[in-house]
Amino acid sequence: MLYMMQQISPGKYHMTHYAFCTAIMNLVLWPTTAVSGFLADYLGYLTFFTVVMFATIPSFLAAWYAPFPRSEDEQK
Repeated sequence: MLYMMQQISPGKYHMTHYAFCTAIMNLVLWPTTAVSGFLADYLGYLTFFTVVMFATIPSFLAAWYAPFPRSEDEQK
């Protein structure tokens, strides 16, 4: 969310870019939350928790290596 607000919405129409990125984020959020309850029931909570912990690794790596094309001076 912070990456979207700082890096993806440059230019004149900040709110439009932010709304578009938020919509894309929610398109990904809805199916994952819809499936997670069924998956937790199927795997059991401990196994589901372990799978979720391993599934977060790619997100952390993507956040770590995400490019920041705009400098801090441009953001102010």
